[in-house]
Amino acid sequence: MRPRAILLAALLAASQMASSFAEAAWVDNVPAHHRVWLKTVDPQYQTWRSNEERPWIPAVVREVDPADAALTITHGPIRRPAMKAMTMRLPVTDPSHLGMLKPGDQVQIQAADLEGRIRIVNVRMQH
Repeated sequence: MRPRAILLAALLAASQMASSFAEAAWVDNVPAHHRVWLKTVDPQYQTWRSNEERPWIPAVVREVDPADAALTITHGPIRRPAMKAMTMRLPVTDPSHLGMLKPGDQVQIQAADLEGRIRIVNVRMQH
């Protein structure tokens, strides 16, 4: 093999490795169970044009953390697709209404993958 071809092959391999490392670092910042959860409850989670189009997910507030702008929620089992009930802590995009929520509140949430992190984009009281 010619030296130029070897150098080109080495540079190509290095750039692909750097790209893989960058992707791995990005994915490492997203808890795996959050991404699996969002894909399960909202298979089209990457295709919505606006947050208002996302499905509403019934949940119960377990903890409100205004300082970290996060909610700990529990949702029941989801029949289609089959998913067990679980409790998870998720950041919210707009913490201004967190003061109105308390543990035990029945809510509906909309979640989105924003910049590689699953976040609650909308919360409303469940009727």
